[in-house]
Amino acid sequence: EISGEMKEYGSFIENLQNTEYEYQTTLNELKPELTDIFATEWLLKLVEEEKEKSQREIFRPLQNRVMEAFGKLTTDRYRVQIDNELNLNIAAKSLTGEYLNGMNQSLSFGTKEQLSFLVRLAIAEQLSKKEPQVMILDDSFVNSDYFRLAQMMEIMREKSNNIQFLVFTCKTEEFKKYRNGIHFIDLEKLL
Repeated sequence: EISGEMKEYGSFIENLQNTEYEYQTTLNELKPELTDIFATEWLLKLVEEEKEKSQREIFRPLQNRVMEAFGKLTTDRYRVQIDNELNLNIAAKSLTGEYLNGMNQSLSFGTKEQLSFLVRLAIAEQLSKKEPQVMILDDSFVNSDYFRLAQMMEIMREKSNNIQFLVFTCKTEEFKKYRNGIHFIDLEKLL
């Protein structure tokens, strides 16, 4: 009887050892995959942390600069939102004081030009924290009225300590009014 039980116990031990061996073999085969899974999870966590950091340190300040400048320019008639891919969403203030999203296409050409300038300016300001920047504008205010052009020139004058502006235009008469404090070169005369 004891001999029979010992055989059963022996086969149980043998099965247990075989199962443990198979478990260790499977575990060893899975280690590279587990390592890849943990590495991927870690990488995703790092990406999320960097995304939040860029949102906090780059995109929110960028959005705030653009919103502030665009708000002054348009007397707070529009609200600008910028996502991580630098896509703009414009919301227009309604008569009730609420903002209506999706107004990008309803902006005038002049307002779009000015918004484009303000976004590029905000990026240049961010970059100018490390070193002075140059911003080249080629007929950037063709559709701007006199009042808004004066505001754009004043903004450039305020930011000129950290950013050098090179403005190329075929509308020289409008810009001649701003000669004070600005180096004006008429390339036509040089030709």
